Amino acid sequence: MKSSIFRYKTGIIFVFLSVVSFQLNAQDKTTENADEENIGRFISFQATLLQPVAFGDNFANDALSQNAGYKLALRFYLYKDLFLGVEVGSFSADVENKALVGDFDDSNANTYGVTAGYSFLFNETNALDAAASYGFANYRNKKNNVDDRFVDNGNYVKLQVQYNYKFSQSLSVYAMAAWRYDFLDIDASPQIDDFINQAQYLTFGIGVKFNVITDRSKLW
Repeated sequence: MKSSIFRYKTGIIFVFLSVVSFQLNAQDKTTENADEENIGRFISFQATLLQPVAFGDNFANDALSQNAGYKLALRFYLYKDLFLGVEVGSFSADVENKALVGDFDDSNANTYGVTAGYSFLFNETNALDAAASYGFANYRNKKNNVDDRFVDNGNYVKLQVQYNYKFSQSLSVYAMAAWRYDFLDIDASPQIDDFINQAQYLTFGIGVKFNVITDRSKLW
């Protein structure tokens, strides 16, 4: 009788310990899976050296000669490879035909905007980003030996593709191409309004991207 009771108690204890062990293992696996889902490339910083090329019937193409410039961008990966971000950029241009744009010698074209897009991952080292941007644009125009500048303000839209090659989780290099359209708000006669208030560019660039690998749940 005592032997039967002992075997019964031993069996109960064994079943109890088995259930507890199973629950703990399942909880650990769930936590590990959740951690794996949370950990990812959450923030990236990009620095681009770019060359704009104006085209079309507008002041930027017919009267200005574009020089190399730069763009800086900060992206937040909110859901997997979907990102939102902010960007700033600038390039200079020399006036080639003052009769078309006025008596100044050079201009700085600056942009400040927001961007959104998606990263298409091909494998561990190759990815393609597609993005759209919108924001403010201004042209700060200057005459040599004169301190004052006059500013032409407006907005811009941009579509961009970017090929990324990843060296590590934190570092990538890339090549990009973009179409950009500037629409300005300059008082002009109807005959030249389209010519003086719009500009189109194809922009090509190379750059470097730094990724911050972090736990998403700790940030939101």
